[in-house]
Amino acid sequence: MDLVDLGTLEGGTVSDAADLNERGTVVGSSEVQVDAAVFTRAVRWAADANLDPDEAPTPAPLPTLRSDGRGNSEATAVDARGTVVGSAQDADWEWRAVRWVDEETVESLGSLEGGPANSRAHDINNRGTVVGHASAEDNVVRAFRWTEKEGMHGLGTLRSDGGGRSVATAAVDDGSVVGYSETNDGPVHAFRWTEREGMVDLGTLDGDDASAAFGATPTTVVGRSLWSSDFATRTATMWTDGEPVELGTFRADNSGYSDAYGVDCDVVVGESQVDAGVGHAFYWADGRLSDLGTLRPNGTGRSRASAVNAGGVVVGQSGTDDDELHAVRWTL
Repeated sequence: MDLVDLGTLEGGTVSDAADLNERGTVVGSSEVQVDAAVFTRAVRWAADANLDPDEAPTPAPLPTLRSDGRGNSEATAVDARGTVVGSAQDADWEWRAVRWVDEETVESLGSLEGGPANSRAHDINNRGTVVGHASAEDNVVRAFRWTEKEGMHGLGTLRSDGGGRSVATAAVDDGSVVGYSETNDGPVHAFRWTEREGMVDLGTLDGDDASAAFGATPTTVVGRSLWSSDFATRTATMWTDGEPVELGTFRADNSGYSDAYGVDCDVVVGESQVDAGVGHAFYWADGRLSDLGTLRPNGTGRSRASAVNAGGVVVGQSGTDDDELHAVRWTL
């Protein structure tokens, strides 16, 4: 297994890789300095260097919504064609869901009808459908689905009155959407949304009252399940055919926390607490969690895996020997 440090923009000490496509294009964010001020900037790592698992591509900043180059932005997902989505602050310092169709153009995706400008984009599928969350009329964030033809539309919530908060985290190529939403009982639950059935509650593991979904394929959803008053003992969870399955943790007694963030070809990736107390990136396959390690030679420090593609390439973030946090790429 190869682990490569993807580095940061000049002047930055923190970067994070959020997603990659099948070609190996990676997107995420990096700190950057503008007029002695530190901002987070959406970045893209080109796919060409991925042909060599030991060669690290250089992060390239994506344009912002502000003409002065200030403000924060982040890239959260990339589709097969290389279109990138994420969020950026505008001239009024409001967050806007955006997409970058190329390296020079940034486009705001708008807002929910009647709601404020605030919005964030979390994912894009290979049809170009974007999902995320945006402020609604009541100033509470709601999951949205955006298409070039129809624009941005809210997906509602799991509450019978349609109120409360919801967030869409992943857009699947079959047209479904997953995320999490408040329920009638209060705690949030993972959901899967389809045009035919609307938002369906995926439930929790036995003994839990809350859950959230962060990644999905047409057949599998991954995320976490927990007791809402005990966030420190959340558990990475996989839903197959609607049934939740616990993926466990690295702790010897299976305690602590774990979160599943991405899935592709029956490989799940995420982060789990180890006996030393910090979280380590994992990949799960064939019923077993495997530790992806960190950039430190002795494997100490923290790491997290955010996404995996069909070629067995995983991206995320790891601590370094200099106590920085850098975007990384693992090749399984």
